[in-house]
This record gives sequence, structure tokens and C-alpha cells, in this order.
Amino acid sequence: MKQFYFLLTAIILSSFNMQAQLENTISSSNNDNADGNGGLTYFTLSASAGSNSYSTDFYFNANATAGFDLGFDAEFFGNPPVFSIYSLLVEENEGEPIALQALNPSNLDNTTIPLGVNALASEELTISISTSTLPGTIEIFLDDTATSTTTLLTSSDYVFTPATQLSGTGRFFIRTNDTSLSTAENNIENLTIFSLNDSKELVVNGQLDVNSVLSLYDIQGRLVLSAQLDNTLLQNRINVSSVNSGIYVVNVQNSEQQMSQKVIIK
Repeated sequence: MKQFYFLLTAIILSSFNMQAQLENTISSSNNDNADGNGGLTYFTLSASAGSNSYSTDFYFNANATAGFDLGFDAEFFGNPPVFSIYSLLVEENEGEPIALQALNPSNLDNTTIPLGVNALASEELTISISTSTLPGTIEIFLDDTATSTTTLLTSSDYVFTPATQLSGTGRFFIRTNDTSLSTAENNIENLTIFSLNDSKELVVNGQLDVNSVLSLYDIQGRLVLSAQLDNTLLQNRINVSSVNSGIYVVNVQNSEQQMSQKVIIK
């Protein structure tokens, strides 16, 4: 009960601070908000099963980043409830569950957001967008890496019955897409890379056009690990149990493209 009270207080305070800062931004510039009409741009992602329901929020604010923003993002105090849905940071992700995530309006396109879902087995579960002020050109996709399926949540709900209990992160991801932008899609830039400390794995989430190679370097630039990535999978997992804790650079490369990202392995 105390954890719930602390979580509720944190969400209320963070929401209040975020809305106050957003209103100040709106008053200083009419162009700071992605929807351009002086209102908040956000959506609420909900999970429901039987009598249980839970939701998590995503706000898009010109003063926010894809990392942790004090006064904008709200973390959980303790572990998320046994039935819950939440997110992880897009950048600087250290596995901390986020109840309310603020992002920059630029993240309305080509951004992948890791999700956490806790739910019981053998009970029909619905994941949906329950509230939204997103512009009509924005699409929100839900990727289920366990079933290799993708659902356009801005058009329909994702309804399924998990065979086993759902707990934690690594299976579900949200992706944003702005259909008004005409730039060609570069799939390698849309990857999300992060470490799972509990299972000692490095996760590369997203669709690759061709088979690629992952290289892991330490901060001295030494190659620590190399692994092939399978382009037929929505998610590749690499065992890093033999790697010491620390800060590393992940490089994903194929014959045409490459990307690099810093990760923290604990």
C-alpha cells in the first residue's frame, strides 16, 4: 500500500511539474508543441484483462529528451504491480521502469520505446491506446517479438491470451511513425539496443533488411565480442554473461549501413 501511495504521489507531482513546464513553453512559443495548436501532445497506453486495468502515459514536449528528464519523467518507486504496463527510457536505459515518459516531438517519428508488461497466463489481455491527442499523421505500432507480429494501435487493439505469465521487459515495443515525412526509411537507424541485466543479454530490437554483425567494444576501443544478427527476427539476443560490468559501445553494421550506441552492462 505504501509503494502504491509513493508511486501515485510521484506520478501526480511529475504530471503537475510537466504540465506547468509545458504551459510555460506554450506561452513562450506557439511552435513548441508537435500538434501546433497550443495543446499537449500525448497518448495513454492501456492494458486490461478481466477486472484488471493499468495504463502508462507518453507526452511529447519540446523541452524533453529521449533520456531521463527530471520533472518530466516519472519512475516507479519499487517494482511495478503484478498487473501493469510501463515503459523504459529510449536512451540512457538502465532498466528502470517508467510510469510516465516525456519525449521530444522529434520522437513522434522512427522511435522505438521498450515496454514492460506484467499479466497472468491464460487470461485474455488487451493492449490499446485509450486516450490520444496525436496528430492524424502519427502511427503507433506495437511489436510482439514472441509472436513476430505487429499491430497498428492507432487503428486497432492488440488482443491475445498469453500462454505463460508475463513479467518484465523484452517482449513488447512501441514504434512511432509520421506518415507526413517523405524521407526513406533507414531500418538500421530504427533499432533499439539495450542490456537485460537479469538474463545477462544484449538485446537488438527491430527489423533488419539484411544480416548484420554486432560488435561490442570497451571504452578503450578494444573488441570484446562479435555476433551475427539474423534479419528474419524482430529481436536478436546476445549472451554477454562473460563480459565484465561497465560501459561499452555497440556497433551494428552490414554491407550498406552502420550504427553505434553506448550501453551499460551490469
